[in-house]
Amino acid sequence: MNQFISLIASDAILHQAYNWLCDARLNSHHNSDVWHLRFHWHSIKTQIQTELLNGTYRFSPCKSYRINSEYIGVWNAQDALVLKAISIVLTTHLSTKLSKDCYHLAGHGGIKACVIKIQMITDL
Repeated sequence: MNQFISLIASDAILHQAYNWLCDARLNSHHNSDVWHLRFHWHSIKTQIQTELLNGTYRFSPCKSYRINSEYIGVWNAQDALVLKAISIVLTTHLSTKLSKDCYHLAGHGGIKACVIKIQMITDL
């Protein structure tokens, strides 16, 4: 477990997650918390790493927004970055253990590959 936390808190993984966050929230409102995170990135990164390694990192509540008749949840920028770092590490670790028949995963062909596979099976 500690090896995963160490990987998540590593400079390389946090850098990947930071780049993803910057791209994903590039057009965010000027009052969005992503701009605070970007401006103070070096000190915030150190704080995130320390809290992850000490086991004291806590996620903030997810904010809920109503758009038309639906609700969407949005994580604050720092939590989104940590979740992405976790995703990067777990995807790398689990990708070799997942079935090739999980077509919803990136690189497995999606719905088209799934339909082709089903057609091949039913043609037998």
